[in-house]
Amino acid sequence: MKIPDKVKVGGKDYKIVWDDEFLSNQNYMGLACHRELIIWLCKKYRGDTLAKSVIEEIVIHEIIHTVDEVYNNHSLDEDTVNRMSNGIYQVLKDNFGF
Repeated sequence: MKIPDKVKVGGKDYKIVWDDEFLSNQNYMGLACHRELIIWLCKKYRGDTLAKSVIEEIVIHEIIHTVDEVYNNHSLDEDTVNRMSNGIYQVLKDNFGF
């Protein structure tokens, strides 16, 4: 999967920012900041390089948070977002070949 520099959700451009240190220090591998329109991602977490498949699933996870914020009044809990991102990633991987 090619990860773009920005993702448009609800007419707003969310910038993709890679920052391993910032996220590791906050115990996150990804983070959607809706006030700043940023999706933070990392390639290394606490010094360990993340597998490509893990990074791709994190991207989907943070996009689900963003869609939930814009279209669903931030109604999904973290467990639901985790299950949905894992499921959507599996369907995309198995059927769309990325």
